[in-house]
Amino acid sequence: MNFEFMVKKSGTDVFYATCRGSNWKWRVRGRKRARCDMFEVTLYSTTNTHVARILDMPITVKRQEWVVGHLIKNKFKSDGTKYKAKDIQRDMFREYGIKMSYEKAWRCREKGLMYSRGTPAAAYSRLHSYFYVPERKNPVLLRTLSREDNRFKPFRSFACRRGFKFCRPVISIDGTFLKTRFGGTMLVAVAYDVNNQLFPIAFAIVDSENHDSWKYFLQKLKEAIGEVENLVFVSDRHQSIEHAVEVIFPEACHCACYKHISMNVTHKFKTDVCNTQIWLAAYAWSKRECDRHLQVLRQMDPPIAAYVDNIGLEK
Repeated sequence: MNFEFMVKKSGTDVFYATCRGSNWKWRVRGRKRARCDMFEVTLYSTTNTHVARILDMPITVKRQEWVVGHLIKNKFKSDGTKYKAKDIQRDMFREYGIKMSYEKAWRCREKGLMYSRGTPAAAYSRLHSYFYVPERKNPVLLRTLSREDNRFKPFRSFACRRGFKFCRPVISIDGTFLKTRFGGTMLVAVAYDVNNQLFPIAFAIVDSENHDSWKYFLQKLKEAIGEVENLVFVSDRHQSIEHAVEVIFPEACHCACYKHISMNVTHKFKTDVCNTQIWLAAYAWSKRECDRHLQVLRQMDPPIAAYVDNIGLEK
């Protein structure tokens, strides 16, 4: 009936619960039946007025966050699920008559995520066994794993010299922050293989995007793929990436990602009307065609054209 109760006694052969509150007379007792795992209700005591009083009360949740976590854990089976705290508030009231605050709903959401996907600490503890399986398939793989200040800083390379040989010599690199309680930033490197499919080359988990972390990442990447002829890196215009590429891969060409350029233009100039023209210039197959599209861009919006020119045509 959606009201709170308090367990007085719970064991392998007995269960006794009463309603929360000293003036309420509701109670139930059960005992385990012989030769089976079922419990049988041996005592049930209540009054009609008591039940009516219970049902008229606004229902709240106090220490049952773990119960709600189990009820909603299936909502987080797939990645990218947007099941928010306000959705939990709505569903708990609609389905169970439970009113809860936003803060409590958020804690229930954290419980549900933990029951569905496990804890970040448990995921990090499985890294060693995860490394072991790919290494049996390809023993040339490179990886390092270290701990600093009780925080993992793992690096993992999925490509060796032999595997990267069948990829295009164009590597896209970027970083993204992690939302777990351990925090940090994940650095990734991917390329296209001969089937036009994304090939994950390497990833690392570091404290943040800075000169040291990107140099560390690219140094390990170089140990994995070796010297590659006509190598090209594509990234956003992060200064640490530019610095690390110049130091670790001085012979490689470093280009700016069109997607980041268009996003920066939209954010800086509050318009996206020129993004198509920038795309035409970026994907032009000849310098003459590129110059023609840039000239149109200069006529459309001179400030945006100047911003693109400052990036550098060679980028």
